[in-house]
Amino acid sequence: MAEPITEPAVDIAALNREKARLRWIGTIVLALGLISAGILYWARSRDTNLDQLRESQARAESRQMQLLYGSSGGLTSDLSSALKRPANQALIIVAISGIIAAGCFFLSRPLPENEDTQ
Repeated sequence: MAEPITEPAVDIAALNREKARLRWIGTIVLALGLISAGILYWARSRDTNLDQLRESQARAESRQMQLLYGSSGGLTSDLSSALKRPANQALIIVAISGIIAAGCFFLSRPLPENEDTQ
């Protein structure tokens, strides 16, 4: 009689290939996130005169929003102006790419050796 084919070994090999692919995806996502955040910050933070103009305009808009809509309008305006700053945008890109990469690395953990796979 012929020996039965051990399917768990084939499944483990395929699973290890998928885990290696997830590690590569996590590495690429993290690297692209860091590079794109650096480029965005470098490209948009060079003009300081424009930043001063944006800050003075944001203060005027925030004051107007607080007069029209109260404190919730001021908070919304402050959040909107904070999201327009290059440093905050770069931090958001780094955080999102870090979370995605961490998820990929978490899913690509090696299998425990002592666990029975029967």
